[in-house]
Amino acid sequence: MLKKLKLIKADKYAESVTTYHTIRAVIAHLEGREHCKRIGNEQGDVPEWDDIVLHDLNGRTIYCQVKRQMTNFCTIKHDDNIITRGKNKGKNQPLSPLDKAFHSLAGIFNTVTKEVLDKTFYLSTPFPQISVKNGISLVNLKDVCNEWQKKGATLQDFISTKDKYTNLVKLWLKTWCNFQK
Repeated sequence: MLKKLKLIKADKYAESVTTYHTIRAVIAHLEGREHCKRIGNEQGDVPEWDDIVLHDLNGRTIYCQVKRQMTNFCTIKHDDNIITRGKNKGKNQPLSPLDKAFHSLAGIFNTVTKEVLDKTFYLSTPFPQISVKNGISLVNLKDVCNEWQKKGATLQDFISTKDKYTNLVKLWLKTWCNFQK
C-alpha cells in the first residue's frame, strides 16, 4: 500500500510539472509571445529525457526530465565508481536514475552538432537539497550549470577552473556519466 501511495505522489508531481509548462505556453499565447507549438511526453529522440518535451519553442526543443526522488540519488563518493570488494570487484557501480539520465546526455554531447545545440534540457525535482553523490547536491549541480551558462563563459575556463563544486561535478560527469570533456 505504501508503494502505491508513493507512486500516486510521484504521478501527481509529474502532472504538476506538465501543468506548469502548459500554463506558461497558454499565457505566452495570450500575451502574443512565442511559445511551444506542441507538448508531448515519452516521445522525444533523447532517451531518459522525454518525460515532457516542448516542441518548437523559438526554434528549440526543450526536454524535461522529471525525477520524483525524495531521497538521495546515491551516497557513494563522486569519484568511486568501481566496486572494490566481493564477487563484482573491478566492475562499475550500478548507476543511479540520475546517473543514467546524464549518461544518455553524454552520448549526445560527446559529439556536438548543430542539432544538439538546438536542444535544451531541464531537470525537475521536488527536493533540490538531495545528493547526486556524496559531496554533490542538486543545488551544487544547478549552481555550477548556472555559473557556466553566463555570457562570456568558455569551455577552456570551465576545464581549467579551480572551483570546488565545478570540479566535483566535472569528475562525476566523467567517471559516472561518460562525459569526455
